[in-house]
Amino acid sequence: MSETSSSQPWFWFGETTWEPYSKEMCEKLEDGYQSAKKEVKVDDQRFVDLEEMLQKRYDDHTKKRVVRRGLGIEVKTTETLDPYVFLVIGNHNTVNQLIETNGGLISAHLTKRVTHIVVCGDDPLTVLTAHRELIENMSPKTKVVKLDFVKECVAKGKKVSSQPYEILNSAEKEEDSKSETKIDKGEKEEEKESEKEKEKGKEKGKSKVDDDKTDEEKTDDESGAKWFWQSETKWVP
Repeated sequence: MSETSSSQPWFWFGETTWEPYSKEMCEKLEDGYQSAKKEVKVDDQRFVDLEEMLQKRYDDHTKKRVVRRGLGIEVKTTETLDPYVFLVIGNHNTVNQLIETNGGLISAHLTKRVTHIVVCGDDPLTVLTAHRELIENMSPKTKVVKLDFVKECVAKGKKVSSQPYEILNSAEKEEDSKSETKIDKGEKEEEKESEKEKEKGKEKGKSKVDDDKTDEEKTDDESGAKWFWQSETKWVP
């Protein structure tokens, strides 16, 4: 094993902090990394996937922790994302490093400390659908955002409002908009039906009045002779 490989520290991320591997394990990981191995055994239960940089369990690959290869320097370079704690889902090969180097923390699991769930990929809603259970169990205070939120914070060197990047809010607004459109259409249809009923009522009323007048005229015609009284000069009906 080379001197270079043994000098590199390796870490795994716990609930909120990075925990170092033992010196012996660091040497094994660095040797595997330099040899382009796909994975390195940690113990009988766990191994490190060097392609995804994740520590996983042999019996359940969904249980995993983020792994980091140290470079002998402090990883954090800015405080832009401090004290946010991120859980990243989707295709996120370089996202973790971006977050860490700007003061944020990465959580491999959903905990109460997670402030933002970052959804990566071209179709965030599809990614969310695949993680429905995760979303249902998150804290009401946790924000579900697009990767653009992280990039915008880093680009401006400060925390920006997450609202324009919140995925669930956008989806909810879209659903609300659809519901409002349906309601508007329903109300318009009801108004049209109401107007039709009113018109029908008016026509019926007019028809009845006309019928009454006709009946009166018929009564006059059918009664026969008319009666008169005599004034001083003429007969007056």
